[in-house]
Amino acid sequence: MPTPTSDWIDDRIDAYLDGDLPEDERAAVEQHLAVHPDAKAEVTLARRVRDGLRALPEPTCPDRVTRTVLAEVHRRQRADRFQRLRAWIERQWLQFWQPALAMSVLLLLIATALLVGQPPQPSPNAVADAEVQHALDEVRWTLAYLSDVSQQAGASVRDEVLERRVVAPMHRAVHPLVPDAPLPQ
Repeated sequence: MPTPTSDWIDDRIDAYLDGDLPEDERAAVEQHLAVHPDAKAEVTLARRVRDGLRALPEPTCPDRVTRTVLAEVHRRQRADRFQRLRAWIERQWLQFWQPALAMSVLLLLIATALLVGQPPQPSPNAVADAEVQHALDEVRWTLAYLSDVSQQAGASVRDEVLERRVVAPMHRAVHPLVPDAPLPQ
């Protein structure tokens, strides 16, 4: 091991006093202290300061301060939970409700176009009447199919998104002491 310098010794005084130095470094510090009385005086002073600090009584915090700090921590936790819930709901809106709303608007536009934009009635002709009736039947089937798809999508959003991702987490947040409390119906 190279000869220790004063800076090297200064960096290790606390560890030396606490007994945390490896054996070779401890031996090097003790050799340095035996040769340098000023370094030995510094170690003695450091030991007296450390012992004096340890002898001081442990400070206590007044109960009023503790209660105030804990109340502020709880208030911030509630505010943080509220902000996280709000951000989660906004993400859910973007992810699930906007497509459902867009599909509803599309259905409304199709229905409006069908009701308002009806072409003039053709002249009474049996073939034309059959074609018109066939077209009307196709439109009715299409609207019925779109209605069924919309109902399935709404039920899926209700069951998969709202129940599992909104109602259940909010219920658990409101009832934290009863983890298996039944969800409201």
